[in-house]
Amino acid sequence: MKSKNFLALLAVMGILVISGCSSAPVPTPKQVPIPNPEQRQEESKQEANTPKVETEEQKATNPEKTEGKIVKLFYYNPEKDKDATGNLLCTSKGLVAVTRTIPVTKTPIQDTLNLLLKGEITPAEKAQGVTSEYPLPGLKLTGVSLKNGKLTLSLDDPQNKTSGGSCRAGILWAQIKGTAMQFPEVTSVGLTTEFLFQP
Repeated sequence: MKSKNFLALLAVMGILVISGCSSAPVPTPKQVPIPNPEQRQEESKQEANTPKVETEEQKATNPEKTEGKIVKLFYYNPEKDKDATGNLLCTSKGLVAVTRTIPVTKTPIQDTLNLLLKGEITPAEKAQGVTSEYPLPGLKLTGVSLKNGKLTLSLDDPQNKTSGGSCRAGILWAQIKGTAMQFPEVTSVGLTTEFLFQP
């Protein structure tokens, strides 16, 4: 009798377990949408037409896309060009470089020399002793020719402002030569006429 009751109890428990398992929710498999070819083409067009914004770090590592080219202008500081007794030597030892930014063009040498001839020295640079007689009235750079490393300059000086003493003329020419020689493709600098920068 006891064994029959025990078997009946096991049967009831089995039914309860089966019914409990069958009532558990069955997870529905996640459906992945199949991309529409026309929709993908439209998205690709939108990506192509969307302008790409370049970060400052990317600009710094891409020199071709920078806004300007940094160059040096060589002006003069007489305090750096004296002997032990304080006499002026009138040499290139007094040349000092100041940095400027010019637009990126196909004529960087000509653009840099034109900027030099303007003689635009900042107040801070003047306070450090930087000076120059540029700009000279009437003086213009009219041509630049570079061949086999030799840079030949054409200058128009209708008022003869590049002359007037060997010291002065030498310093004026040294500023032009020093500024031009910063470019690696330039190995020497000359003039189309020998009448400029004479004592």
